[in-house]
Amino acid sequence: RVDVGKRRAENLAMVVGVVVKAREQAGKTEGGRLAEANVLLDAFEFITEKYRQECTIYGVDRVAMALLGDRLQKAVAGWRPLLPGGNGTTLELVPVLRRCRRLFVSEGLYKQLVETTVLSPISLALSSCEMRKFAGPISLIETIKMALLPEIHTYILTNVVVPRLRNELNMWNPTRDQVPVHTWIHPWLDLLPQAALEAIFAIIRSKLQAALFVWRPMDSSALVLVEPWKDVWKRRHMWEFLSRSILPKLRTLCQNTVVVNPSAENPKPFVAVVKWHTVVPHHALVSILFHHFFPKWLGALARWLRAPGGPNKFEQVARWYKGWRELIPPTLLTHPIVETQVRKGLDLMNAAVNDQPLEPILTSLGKAFPAQQAALRREANAAGEGVKSSAPGAAEAAARAARARRVAASAAAGGLSLREALERFAARNSIEFVPNPKKGLREGCPVYTFGRRSVYIKGKSVFAHVPKAGGGGEWMPVALDELLSMAK
Repeated sequence: RVDVGKRRAENLAMVVGVVVKAREQAGKTEGGRLAEANVLLDAFEFITEKYRQECTIYGVDRVAMALLGDRLQKAVAGWRPLLPGGNGTTLELVPVLRRCRRLFVSEGLYKQLVETTVLSPISLALSSCEMRKFAGPISLIETIKMALLPEIHTYILTNVVVPRLRNELNMWNPTRDQVPVHTWIHPWLDLLPQAALEAIFAIIRSKLQAALFVWRPMDSSALVLVEPWKDVWKRRHMWEFLSRSILPKLRTLCQNTVVVNPSAENPKPFVAVVKWHTVVPHHALVSILFHHFFPKWLGALARWLRAPGGPNKFEQVARWYKGWRELIPPTLLTHPIVETQVRKGLDLMNAAVNDQPLEPILTSLGKAFPAQQAALRREANAAGEGVKSSAPGAAEAAARAARARRVAASAAAGGLSLREALERFAARNSIEFVPNPKKGLREGCPVYTFGRRSVYIKGKSVFAHVPKAGGGGEWMPVALDELLSMAK
């Protein structure tokens, strides 16, 4: 026992000697505080390997923590990782931190070292940078990740990056912003936790839905905004979004604006519908064409074939047929129902050329209609995307009204009237909320301007005016989060 104690004392003296010598060498080292930290790390790695028992018994790692922490704090005192020159320090810092992580047996000590040295400069840099200029922040996070514990890396993402992105999205206006939102959100997809991404996606969908209230489907800008999210959002979320904001307008466009008239045609509305084939599930787009385009097209074709014409009539019909066929994207053209409709057009042309009656072909179309409808429904149901009405159903309307009533209940619980609660909510979000006498009364209630929307308060609900394409609109009960999206 005496020998063990004596040897341990001698070893401890050696450890102290190595540390003292390392401190002296570090003080004379040129190259800055990180170079000093590397000198200390050399010493502590040596004694940890050679005098492992003594290091454990006497808590040498805490001595290392104190000395290294002091050098690192001084090294990062002027570190601005996202400013010019900051990346060089980052690249020097990461190997030092990785050596520290290997040195400390306790992850708790290493976590403390990171929290007291580099966490604050990193958080400050990410909190003050422009999130749309994503290259710098992402490069910093990916570089520093190699030296961080997973929990600290997650903390930075969820408590610094995500709130910044949410704030940026709250200021984003899809109708005015020239930069598509996906260009500065997509680069974060592989970095952020899925739960955080879903919250971000919900904000984007809400903003887009509000903007699409006044969208006219001949305007292709909506497709530019929506298409990049096809393989990013969950399928059910994309389907709900399309069902509410896109499909009803495409259906109306095809039904009311697409004109099939060989003597005066404008294919642009048809093209505006079918170009959505890259985003809209094929069963939904085919359903629109099946109900609202092909009956017009086949009817116009039959009338032309029956009408008298010159010797070049069938050549003209063939060119007309080919022109429409080429407007249909190949992915839709191979759909069984589209393929059948196009083939029926060819059958009508062949019958007319051979002086055969057209009625049997037209009759067969009518007889096949129910079966083809059922096939479309089965395709939609198999994808979990049953065809929905363009108008909100009773369940959706009831849910909307319930959310709106909860606003009044929350206000009452705080001792406020609904108008006072709305006034505070507007002030908190820097939105104008003032009476608008020019709008008169609505159901006997004064109308207010709330940002870009007109609203009135009746009973326990706030009603907002939602414009419709082509003019007009409707008043509907809204919750505050919905109203905020509309107002911006």
